[in-house]
Amino acid sequence: MLPFQSMARKWSLDGVILECDEARYGRISLAQFGTLPTVLIDPGAPPRGRHRSAVMRDESAIGAIAARELLESGYASYAFVPCFDDPLWSRDRGKGFAAIIGAAGLRIAVCAAGAQALASMPKPIGVFVANDIAAADVLRVCRELGLRVPETVAVIGVDNERNLCESAKPTLSSIAIDFEREGEAAMPHGHPLADRETMTTTVSGSGFRCSFHQPANHNPSPTIQSTGRQTMNADGPRG
Repeated sequence: MLPFQSMARKWSLDGVILECDEARYGRISLAQFGTLPTVLIDPGAPPRGRHRSAVMRDESAIGAIAARELLESGYASYAFVPCFDDPLWSRDRGKGFAAIIGAAGLRIAVCAAGAQALASMPKPIGVFVANDIAAADVLRVCRELGLRVPETVAVIGVDNERNLCESAKPTLSSIAIDFEREGEAAMPHGHPLADRETMTTTVSGSGFRCSFHQPANHNPSPTIQSTGRQTMNADGPRG
């Protein structure tokens, strides 16, 4: 592959949009982009310097959506299961979840050591998991422990990975992130990328929604009064 500088000259680039999570951000040298306006999507922390902008995801809002959804079902207890390596975005999702549960006068348990801790917690329990991969592991543990989902343990993940959610046993409810909206925020109308210097945009609100995945011919459970797949917007009822 050609060095970035060669590609920039060959393609006459006006700027760079870089998807860059927390882990990758620490390994990337922004100096290679020179003075090209650069927008980082979800870097974990705002970049420094001129011509460096960011689209930041409101991770705490994701946790808040999960908390409100689970609170509607009136579970006896609540828990948060972080992502395996507990990155910053995972912790922020947990904080948003804990804030809403705490505002309702309840407390949460943080299963930092893994989903096995759910065995000793009061039931029924609502569990928010930082992403779908970790949530699928929680479902596996529930099967091994003989815990019924969602009757005894309700599980909500994040990312709405359709194949993973619909192949999980039972199927997994998940909060979807509007990645298209993040891309649009990187080049907002009236603010050409080439004219940017430093700017940070936070994507929140209706950029997230909770999706319920259910297999065909599935009977509605007490916690999901529907069949098929439906979504809940962050700033409106399910539809």
